[in-house]
Amino acid sequence: MSASLNALKDGYLMAAGWIEAHPHRTLWLALAVISESLVLWTVIIYARARVAIGMGISGWYAFTLPLGAAVFAAMMFSSTWKVISGKGVTWKGRIYTQK
Repeated sequence: MSASLNALKDGYLMAAGWIEAHPHRTLWLALAVISESLVLWTVIIYARARVAIGMGISGWYAFTLPLGAAVFAAMMFSSTWKVISGKGVTWKGRIYTQK
């Protein structure tokens, strides 16, 4: 698995050099980031499915990983916004604000 990830890394580094020289590099850079993200999520979900199968549960549970990551990110953004906006974070009836 490590060799294939190194090959992907080398491919992206070569593509990065080509993107820098291309006149529409912003579009190509965005496509490179999106494709890299899709490759990495595929590898992560595949690994999680293998672990789930090894534990004797359905591999389909691996597809809940992106949902869990999205929920976690939403909680972090919500908390960050409350602190930045001065509303503070509520925990067990107490309000914690930035001093």
